[in-house]
Parts: sequence; C-alpha cells; structure tokens
Amino acid sequence: MTIETILEEIGLTKNEIKIYLALLKLGSTSTGAILKETKIHASKVYDGLERLADKGLVSHVIVANIKQFKAVNPDRILDFLDDKKKKIEEQEKEIEKYLPQLKLFQESENEETEAEIFRGWKGLETVFNEGIKEMGKGDIWYVL
Repeated sequence: MTIETILEEIGLTKNEIKIYLALLKLGSTSTGAILKETKIHASKVYDGLERLADKGLVSHVIVANIKQFKAVNPDRILDFLDDKKKKIEEQEKEIEKYLPQLKLFQESENEETEAEIFRGWKGLETVFNEGIKEMGKGDIWYVL
C-alpha cells in the first residue's frame, strides 16, 4: 500500500495529497512553487490548501506580503484521525437516539421481503452481520 493510498483512505482528496506531499518536500513556500510542483490548477490548489488547513495539516505565515504555506509535522495526521474518531463516536451516539424511530418506520411496512440482493464486499458484510443478529440457537443459514 502506498502513502497516497493510505492518505486517501483517511479522507484526503487526490489534490490534497499532492499538495501535502509537495509541502513536505518543499518546506515553507508560496503557492507558485506548489503550482509548479503539483501541476494542479491554481483554484484547486487554493481550495486544497484551505481544506488541509481546516484539517490541521497545513499552516501559513505572511512574509514580505507573501503568504507562505507549510505542512505541519506529519504526527498531526494522528491527531486528525483522533478528531475523526471522536466525531464518528458522537455521530454514533446521535444515531442511536433515532434508531427506535427508524425501526418504527420499518415496522410500519406491510409487505414482507422474501429475498434481498446485496452487492460487493460491503453487501456481503451486511448479510453476514444481519444473519448473525437474527439467528437463534440451532438455526441453519443457507447462502447462495
């Protein structure tokens, strides 16, 4: 697995990855050098820099009326992941509050499903997890 793949999996876009890696390589620099290094359109670079700053991965200072950007210490990626984890935990607590309401919607449905089709690995994972939840002792589970 490459560093680009890992960074994409944790939530950075392809442009953000190119910009972040360029800043690690170049150090404190102006957008002109970033444009040259990444070959990304200027508007996309500015958007990427702003999003990276929001994620806490890029900082900037103004030197002689020129904005200089710098990648923060790569250790900050762990803080970024920790922030994401906390946000997901908060979202999980919020959704747990609404699960009873959501289940009421499902129960109000009159027709019973005879068969369902799931696609891909996530579908397989969903089927497996649902099957385990619904099975009782001694139940047999048939899968095609």
